[in-house]
Amino acid sequence: MRAWFAGLTAVLASASLLTSEAVAQPTGLQVAPDLIIETVDQISAEELWHLSIPQHVASKAGKPPGGVVGLWNYGRENRRTDGGWFAVCILLDGFGDIGEKPVAIRVWSRSPSDATVTERSPDQASAMIVEVAVNQSRFTISHTPMGTVFLNGDRIGQIQ
Repeated sequence: MRAWFAGLTAVLASASLLTSEAVAQPTGLQVAPDLIIETVDQISAEELWHLSIPQHVASKAGKPPGGVVGLWNYGRENRRTDGGWFAVCILLDGFGDIGEKPVAIRVWSRSPSDATVTERSPDQASAMIVEVAVNQSRFTISHTPMGTVFLNGDRIGQIQ
C-alpha cells in the first residue's frame, strides 16, 4: 500500500511540475508577443513602495467628463517578476472624482522596461483615449462617459 501511495505521489509531483512550467506567466490579455495586460483589484503597500513617482495625464482632448490616467512605473531594481515576465507599470484609469474606484491595470513585459502614456483624440464613443508604449509595443486604453473601460476596443472594466 505504501509503495502505491509513493508511486501516486511521484506521478502527481511530476504532473504539477509540467503544469507549472506550462503556465509560467502572468494572467491577463496578451496584446503583443512581449506584453500582457492584467486588471487588478488590489495593490499592496509593499508593491506601492516600489513604484516610481506617478505621471498623470488629465484629458485635454476628451469631451466632458474627460478623465485622468495615472502611470506608475516599477523601479528597475525591485520590480515584480513572474515566470520570465517583468512588471512594467500600474495604470489607473478614472474620472478623478472623490470616492471613485478607478480601473487598475498591471502591465507585464518580457524585458525590464518603462512605459509612457500619451493622450489621443477621442472617438464618438469615448470620453478619453490614451496610448501606452512599452518598448516597441503599443496599446490603447479608453473609457466612455459612463465609465466603461476598454483595452484596444475590448471591455476590461468599469469605473465605479
